[in-house]
Amino acid sequence: MKRLIFLFILVTLAGYHFYRSNEFQAMLRGLSHVQIDQARIAASRTSLGYVLREKQWVEFSLPKNIDRLKLVTQATIPAALAVEGATFTYGVEYQIIGDNDAPLYRNIYHHTTRVSRFIDEGSEKPYTASMYLDPELIPADGRVLVLNSRSWAGDTEAKSIRIRLRGPQQGLSDALLRTYQLLHSEVPEDLTAWQRLSIYRRERLARGNVYPHGFLSDQEKSILLSNRWEPLGPLGIAGVDYDVRRLYTLKEVSDTPWVWQEQEAAPDIAADRVMTFSTADTGGWLRVSFTRLPGFEYQDNEVAEMNWYGSSINERDRKLLAMSAEPKTITTVGFTPGLLELRAQSPYLVDFEKQDGEEWIHWRPLRLYAPTHLCTSEDQLEFKIAHHNTATTPLRVTLRAPLDVSDSDDLTISYELLGPTAITNTLTVSTTPSLYDRITSRGEEKKVSEPSVFYLQVPAPFTAIRFTSSRPILVSVATRSPELVHQTRVPVDVSSYSRSDPERLSAWFSIRPADYQQRYKTQKTRLVFIQQRPPVDDPDLLLGNYLYESLRPSSNWSGRHLLLPPDPKTPLRAPNPQSVYHPLLPGSAAVQLHSSNPLRILSPSLIYINKNRTPAALRISVDGEHYFSSRLFGSTGKVQLPPLAIGPHRMKISINADVQLLMNYLKRAEPGHILRFATHLPEKQVHFDYTKTREDRDRLSFLYFSSSTSEPSTIQVTLEDAHGAEHHVVHDQFTLTNRRFEISPTETAPVIVFNSGETRLGGGQRFFFPIGADIPPGSYRIVVNLENGPGGYLIFSRVEPGTFSYRTLVKEPLVLERRNEPSS
Repeated sequence: MKRLIFLFILVTLAGYHFYRSNEFQAMLRGLSHVQIDQARIAASRTSLGYVLREKQWVEFSLPKNIDRLKLVTQATIPAALAVEGATFTYGVEYQIIGDNDAPLYRNIYHHTTRVSRFIDEGSEKPYTASMYLDPELIPADGRVLVLNSRSWAGDTEAKSIRIRLRGPQQGLSDALLRTYQLLHSEVPEDLTAWQRLSIYRRERLARGNVYPHGFLSDQEKSILLSNRWEPLGPLGIAGVDYDVRRLYTLKEVSDTPWVWQEQEAAPDIAADRVMTFSTADTGGWLRVSFTRLPGFEYQDNEVAEMNWYGSSINERDRKLLAMSAEPKTITTVGFTPGLLELRAQSPYLVDFEKQDGEEWIHWRPLRLYAPTHLCTSEDQLEFKIAHHNTATTPLRVTLRAPLDVSDSDDLTISYELLGPTAITNTLTVSTTPSLYDRITSRGEEKKVSEPSVFYLQVPAPFTAIRFTSSRPILVSVATRSPELVHQTRVPVDVSSYSRSDPERLSAWFSIRPADYQQRYKTQKTRLVFIQQRPPVDDPDLLLGNYLYESLRPSSNWSGRHLLLPPDPKTPLRAPNPQSVYHPLLPGSAAVQLHSSNPLRILSPSLIYINKNRTPAALRISVDGEHYFSSRLFGSTGKVQLPPLAIGPHRMKISINADVQLLMNYLKRAEPGHILRFATHLPEKQVHFDYTKTREDRDRLSFLYFSSSTSEPSTIQVTLEDAHGAEHHVVHDQFTLTNRRFEISPTETAPVIVFNSGETRLGGGQRFFFPIGADIPPGSYRIVVNLENGPGGYLIFSRVEPGTFSYRTLVKEPLVLERRNEPSS
């Protein structure tokens, strides 16, 4: 009798513990679930997973000579948290353990996941493709991490791997882990093993191929059999060292993915946002579609503005597109490489198609993102500064204000340079809403202010910079080596505005905060969607109010006059008629002489290009009277003509050879040839004395004419002794004082070099050397060095916008009333 009572007590206790167990409770909840879930379980395949928790390691033995390891994890989401559009973050920490039980390698990999659902066509109820028996727990979408054994290879052999959950988002208790190893075996000679596989296994093995498993060749089947993923089980005892959970996954899902709620699409352009992108990536022609958003009241006569910006200030185009009253307006436009900006006062979705042969294919501009880090009153932000030897290191600090927490007043943020002594300062952050940038977070876009950019020169004793702010500020910091030469390809990088070219080199390199990993886990980093800004044109330049100055070398140098072909671009202001030459043809023709100065009498010049190089006899008559005669020698030359009154004349040209003639001061509608003086750039350095006369930015321009039309040239330009002892000073501009330009030849009309035989150069390539406000006024030296490639000729100039007063001394010649025929 006592034995029966004791046995009854044991059975009762065992039943009680089984009833309280998680598996039994999950089974009860599963049995009470709807019938459609029972049907889904019957149509599912079952796999065993191992529960990952933050305070418990799950360990797996690593076979010898293992190649790769695949970790498939699925976060376990409480049903109450699987709400509309929710995303979840968690980390997977792993350690590779050696024979001495010490970690050989460790790392943390962070995942972001969500719960994908499908809609059942019969019941119209959403469901997940994977499930547990417990309906209160939902497996999120799987995330895969593949580990290569080469990452931990060393002298000590790896024995096992430990895995646990790290930094799960609040509300996530665990994740399910499945582990696989990649096995390589000899390629089987026959396909007996393939025939033994189930249809499901064959489909799984062939899922990465173009053709389904039924169309694979025998060789392809043999290769698939020789490489396969096999599951790994953990070490220890189930329920003690690890917990097991069954995962049910539908074998086939044919229903439509279910969208929680149709979210209102964010417009691409509106009154508070514009769109910019490089037209170099479009191939020339674009078909642009503007789609109206439902629920917005549009006005009559709506227009969209399309502004195109080329590389120079006289390369601009503006188109106004009248929007249709229909939901969609489509237009086709073509632009050469540059930057295109789209604007509208009402919201529109914008879509693009570009030409691919004779077809139009869908295209979207490349989206650019900048990582930023949140600085608040409770959380300081610190960046480490690495110096090259003892050199001063430049920093670029970019600050933005999230507009959901800022107001109309500008904000301030303090920084401290950490070193032997502390240096503190305050920076002002603009709260002007940005039309170009937006914060992206979990699929949503939020407004952000225009960036406030500052530059610092940090001396070597200071090893870190720390930011403190009473209001939330987004901070990003970039640096560059002070000895790094910035490289620019001409004309690719100058004219295209493209950011998709992998060969384009950046001038600045972002750095992460000292506690980046912790910030990433706690979601204190933000990605800001950024767009390129159109250039801001100086109004004085647009009006032609500027001072042009040609700079000449200060050392030993030589130069020649170059005859530049007509430029089809509209100049900013009318060129000086003295430098513009138009053709003169043999025979009689009416000409009009004019000048930019209030002169009545001019001294014109005549340029000749003799193709045969044989002496030629020239005779010119003006208004029926003899004017000039001479013999022309050599292939090229320039002769001074007698004084001539401005106004209309009848000119007759007589010449006995095939010689091209050009004359200045002629008033013509078409653009003429320009005569410019250029510095010869041989295989050595050329020095220029440069004086910065004002605090603002200086615009220095180079125009290079290579002696080769097929080989590129590399030119290095250096501004010497520019960044001296002016440390700790904050600037809003930074000058790259050492630049290298890789100049490709151009196929434009040849340029003629005077008094150099038959020398002809390729078309000129323009590049710029901006000098910012961080360089104080003073005297400097600019060194131009031809590093590689053929030499050529260089025109170095400066353009200074503004209105200037200057004196011009003009000498007006006299004109004899009667011209006599020279004696023969």
